[in-house]
Amino acid sequence: ECNVVVFSASYGDETASSYSKMGHGLFTYYLLKELKDTKGDVTLKQLGDYVTKEVGRQSLIINNKPQTPTVISSKEVEDSWENWKLK
Repeated sequence: ECNVVVFSASYGDETASSYSKMGHGLFTYYLLKELKDTKGDVTLKQLGDYVTKEVGRQSLIINNKPQTPTVISSKEVEDSWENWKLK
């Protein structure tokens, strides 16, 4: 059995962009921001939705190109991972 959930900074042939002003990539910045703001009390679905929304929006504004973070799970957990919490 393989219980795996992968958060990826971009989709397909997109490039993961930097957020120079904040000293991180866009994906890393918003992932860490949400973890800090929620103190880790967040489901993987909530975390993925937040990061996807913010990175997608900010990449167009800051870098003038699309970036679409994705979350992929193994088949074994495809029906349960969304409610998993980090804390």
